Order: sequence, then structure tokens, then C-alpha cells
Amino acid sequence: LLAEQFMKRFVRKHGVRVPEDMAIASEGDSPLHVLLDVPITGIDRNNRGVAATVVERLLAQMSDPQTPPQQILVKPSLVERESSQKRG
Repeated sequence: LLAEQFMKRFVRKHGVRVPEDMAIASEGDSPLHVLLDVPITGIDRNNRGVAATVVERLLAQMSDPQTPPQQILVKPSLVERESSQKRG
């Protein structure tokens, strides 16, 4: 939401061209990003993967309370769109 508001208020008000003058990326990815005049690049935090891992670990802990805790890394991914692509 912050990246969208930045584009609407600051960028347009000051005549900044995206991506020609400035690249914009959002922490988090939203289906709404593709609906903007310039689709915004976002970081997909893989919420589904996180949720699936949490449920899997919770079920394992419930079936065996002696299951040791684990540290699990769920990698995010970059969803590149026009707001961060160089033109020209």
C-alpha cells in the first residue's frame, strides 16, 4: 500500500517517471500491483509456504511432543514488473 500511495502522491505530483527516472519496489506483493498505471515490482513473502510449514510443524509437535523445535527459512521471491525495469 505504501508504494502505491507513493506513486500516486509524490511521483505524479513531481513529474517523476517510473521506471525511467526512478525504480519502485514494494515489500510484499499484491494482486493490485498489476492494476496500476505502472505495475509495481514486489517481494513475495511466500505466505502460503509459511502457513503450510507452520501447520506441518504444529501437527508434528502435537503427534509427538518430544519433537525438537526447528528453525526453518522460507525464502521470499522477487516479482519483477515494469516499475523496476530499465527502459531505453
